[in-house]
Amino acid sequence: MKLTGNGTFIGTALKKIVISEGVDYIGVAVFADCKSLKETTLPSSLKEIGDAAFQESGLRKIIIPDGVEEIGERAFMASDLREVELPSSLKKIGDSAFQMSGLRKIIIPDGVEEIGPRAFSKCDLREVELPSSLKEISGDAFEDCDSLEKAIVPRKRIDYINLFPKHTRIYGK
Repeated sequence: MKLTGNGTFIGTALKKIVISEGVDYIGVAVFADCKSLKETTLPSSLKEIGDAAFQESGLRKIIIPDGVEEIGERAFMASDLREVELPSSLKKIGDSAFQMSGLRKIIIPDGVEEIGPRAFSKCDLREVELPSSLKEISGDAFEDCDSLEKAIVPRKRIDYINLFPKHTRIYGK
């Protein structure tokens, strides 16, 4: 079952949502611009979060359940998000997915293969950890993350050094 109806709740005053089991896709901009939205529960049946699904929402923390394989373009862009837990089932983080969000730390789990352009650009990130499973990452994925102090990268991928601001300390794992 899909939660579609592009922009269905856009800009509404929702404070909390619980998405029912059986929903495997959250559609384009369904909860975009929901500034009052502070809490959401996602079902274990979820496979994909669509483009701009929670863009500019008031969410501060979200746990993305195991089973989700893709986070769409701009899914959490410009949201109040401070914390996110990503599942090991995740394969792709779309273009600008978390751009301009309030994220402070992100651990990208092993299993993620692709991180799109500007996925985390202009975030308030202090620390990031990349998995060894990455096959493709855009050179501007962390563009303008001026607060980024620490990056943990797979030892075999020394070329990742150029992804981060010059002042960022790089550690191998």
